[in-house]
Amino acid sequence: MIITYSSFSQSIWKKGADLKKRNGIKETTIYLQNLDNESEKRIWDWSSYDKEGKLIESKRFLENGKLKTHFKFEYPTKKTRILIYLDKRGNETKRVQQEFDLSGEKEPLVEKSKSGIFRYEYDENGNKIKVWNIKKNPEVLQTEVFFDENNLRYKERLLITRKFGSEYMTRIYTRDKSGNILKIISEMEGEINSIEIHEHKKYST
Repeated sequence: MIITYSSFSQSIWKKGADLKKRNGIKETTIYLQNLDNESEKRIWDWSSYDKEGKLIESKRFLENGKLKTHFKFEYPTKKTRILIYLDKRGNETKRVQQEFDLSGEKEPLVEKSKSGIFRYEYDENGNKIKVWNIKKNPEVLQTEVFFDENNLRYKERLLITRKFGSEYMTRIYTRDKSGNILKIISEMEGEINSIEIHEHKKYST
């Protein structure tokens, strides 16, 4: 869950926070549906947000329902975030400062990542739609994202590298009228390998 993409800061993090703020999202619980039985699902992920839409706590769960990871977050500035690691008793074990842009400033259309490994392509609205690994010969399309008329992602293709080769995973998003994610279906080689069910709680008005 915790991945730092500083180059994606404005296009992903600020947009997501604004959406949750606008819709008053307090908590989101993600369940994984049993692919063999639609009536069965298990908790996988839980997140809570402040009234500005910022992620402030996150929990990930094992298949048996036990806690796997627990994080909290602080935002000392609009361009930094503190990731706080917690143990199973809720005690803090480590802090990591991350680049995380919630400033609202428009992100420049940077062609390459700071590492020089990736090259980016954008659409006319400034959404980052393709990420190429330029260290490969020939270049390899690492990520491709598709946006709807509201500039919300409805599909993405991610290159998954495994021991015996690489293949693309396609993720299809279903949203409600307010843009909140309801479901994400992940497919590889034409077969569904996971279905995420997203349930949201809102701040009382």
